[in-house]
Amino acid sequence: ILTDASHELNTPLTVLKTSLEVNLRNKKLNLEEAKEVLRSNLEDVDSLQSLSEELMGVVMYQKQNGNFKLTKIALPLVINSAIGQVKALAEKKKIIIKMEAAKNFVTGDEKSLRELVVILLDNAIKYSPSKSIVNVDVKKGDSVIQIIVKDNGAGIKKEDLPHIFDRFYRADRSRTKQKIGGYGLGLSIAKRIVTLNNGSIRVESEVGRGSVFTVSLPKAK
Repeated sequence: ILTDASHELNTPLTVLKTSLEVNLRNKKLNLEEAKEVLRSNLEDVDSLQSLSEELMGVVMYQKQNGNFKLTKIALPLVINSAIGQVKALAEKKKIIIKMEAAKNFVTGDEKSLRELVVILLDNAIKYSPSKSIVNVDVKKGDSVIQIIVKDNGAGIKKEDLPHIFDRFYRADRSRTKQKIGGYGLGLSIAKRIVTLNNGSIRVESEVGRGSVFTVSLPKAK
């Protein structure tokens, strides 16, 4: 992970350093141009911060510690809390998140499951067009409860599907005209969270028609 992380850190750091060096040597730089440089540099800093946060998530879930406790959890409460965390991102793109969830209970770790739903919703919002809908459904099975996150976004190529949960893997960005951020860590963290909660995760997708992520978790006794 250190080698991959170093490679990912190098690009935004190089861009940031080059921008600062070039503009510091520019004696004709006016105030408006300087502000534009700072705005661009701030985007690079945001990118680095995002990578730092995702790397912390990888490390945290790579080793199970004493703070990870499996208890009886009401899924609608966890999902509503996660929706609240991505609300600003959804509103920015005028995306509506619809939830259909009866009061089903699972056995799991509340904090990590909330982060799992946040990752899936964040991913759905990023790849969805403006003014679209992201659906979150909860279905009850014999021994498991399923969380289903469906979007109508760009979709994923068939050849990319087997790799989307791999660390640092990013599918071909040409499949969408949108500028998508991220470092390919979110879904790998999601997979690790699901594993620690004794569950499973799968995805169905079609280019141009969106994706459906299904998480199956043990039903609480």
